[in-house]
Amino acid sequence: MHPLIDQWFVKIDIIPNIVGEFEDSALLKTFAASGPGAFPAGSLIEKDLKETYEIHLLGKCDDIFEYFYAIRSEKKIQRPLVEAIIKKK
Repeated sequence: MHPLIDQWFVKIDIIPNIVGEFEDSALLKTFAASGPGAFPAGSLIEKDLKETYEIHLLGKCDDIFEYFYAIRSEKKIQRPLVEAIIKKK
């Protein structure tokens, strides 16, 4: 995600002052909630960020996407959620 976000900053002519980079999303949210700053987050968790951390949306990056891939064997799928995701393709 980092290169995509960097390109987005260039596109909208913003030079961010980066004070931390986090691998752990819970630590990122806690850090962000403790003071001024901004961080990227998926739109699906916007409501949770507002309710839990009192974090508010500054803007949308509609042209940035993150992809997830599932790799499976030919064995019978035993988890209903995984089966639903595979059938949705």
